[in-house]
Amino acid sequence: MELVQIKPSQNLETFKEKKDRKILIVEDEATEVLILKKIIHTMDKNITIDSFSSAEEALTHLDKINRTKGASLYDLLIIDIYLEGTVNGLDLMRVVEKNYSEIPIVITSSTSPYNFLKMLGEDFICPPFLEKPFSFNRCKTLLESVLEYPRRKDRWLN
Repeated sequence: MELVQIKPSQNLETFKEKKDRKILIVEDEATEVLILKKIIHTMDKNITIDSFSSAEEALTHLDKINRTKGASLYDLLIIDIYLEGTVNGLDLMRVVEKNYSEIPIVITSSTSPYNFLKMLGEDFICPPFLEKPFSFNRCKTLLESVLEYPRRKDRWLN
């Protein structure tokens, strides 16, 4: 069996090299949004952070950005499972994966990782998961890793 060497593309920007980073937080608890913003700004004070309390608001916003010429989508979406409104975080995640597959997603919840996997089901690839309450180090490390990791396989294969 021959092993294939995988190397990053020469034009990939790492987290620290890329300017104008944008993160979208979809969370209905204002305190959790504030905590996430503080952690993210310890990574880079220049990151733009938008937040919405419902999946419906987030989807409307993403659609608006997508239709705006020259506008860039987000570098990361942080989505809570349980949200205000009729669409939950897992539903939002599925829509984003389908329509904006280039955007990495981190799911947050106070539910256990085991229950999260049960909710997700067998037919879906598990995104990174942050359990609440947030641990500063775990949260920062995970977010940095997701932002630095290339999202699509084709960026690595060549």
